[in-house]
Amino acid sequence: MAMVGCGGAAADHDRLGDRHYREGRYAPALAEYRAAQRTTPRPEVWAKVGAAALRAGDAMAAVEAFERLGAGDPARVAEAARGLERAARLGMARGQPGSPAVTAAVMALRRLTPDRPLGRLAASSGLDGASRRDAVRMLPAAIAAAGDHEDVDRLLIQYANGLRATTACESAVKIYRTALRRVGKSEVRSDARAGLATCALQLGLDAMSTQRLDAAEQWLAEAAAADSTGAAGVQARIAWGEVRLSQGDVLGAAIAWQAVASMPAAPDSLRQVATARLNSLGQAGPPGGGKDTVP
Repeated sequence: MAMVGCGGAAADHDRLGDRHYREGRYAPALAEYRAAQRTTPRPEVWAKVGAAALRAGDAMAAVEAFERLGAGDPARVAEAARGLERAARLGMARGQPGSPAVTAAVMALRRLTPDRPLGRLAASSGLDGASRRDAVRMLPAAIAAAGDHEDVDRLLIQYANGLRATTACESAVKIYRTALRRVGKSEVRSDARAGLATCALQLGLDAMSTQRLDAAEQWLAEAAAADSTGAAGVQARIAWGEVRLSQGDVLGAAIAWQAVASMPAAPDSLRQVATARLNSLGQAGPPGGGKDTVP
């Protein structure tokens, strides 16, 4: 009997929602449809929730409803995708590109229909709610759709940052280099330089760990040049000194470490490391001579 009662209540909420919707009272209709869903969840009611939310101007509620519609009824995925696109456009009209509703709609579209072209929707999404891997998949489409030069530059940096976060540093380096060739705004150039330095440092340390010293030197030199006073650039210069010492170039190592030790803008902790490396040179023998060259 309880189940019948629940079913009857859901039907009542559904009918009340239909009445409000027909009469143009979309917010009350949305409330009734939601109440019906809480009692007896059904895909067809999610479709009504989404439609009422769009009419009521509630983009986030529409995103949730249409994503649940597509997830609950595979036969209605295309309908759900159209609803999500409308929700994204509503979010863009009500707020700014990159708003939570636009991002949520784009991510829901990606989950339900991975192959659906996103075009300008991807460019308008801030991707704040996206996982790094999702963002990396979506950003090339966003870059292709972006019409404004500054938007392209911003998205290039986002793309490189996403690649870096997913450990694809070699690919990220290429994007950072492209961004630096294109970008004019100082703040965007600064972001690109910092990202390039971080990736080049990681690649240099990886090369050091496998004794590819020539490759390590090239990467570390690029990191140091990209962001000479930032933490990654300074760390790269210290590691560069270690590479030179391993190659038997004591003077080169001393020059690298002295540059850090005398750099006012370098973090104190890194200047202390460089100073310790310099002091060790007077106590160590030649590389491989039985004493550690680095404390």
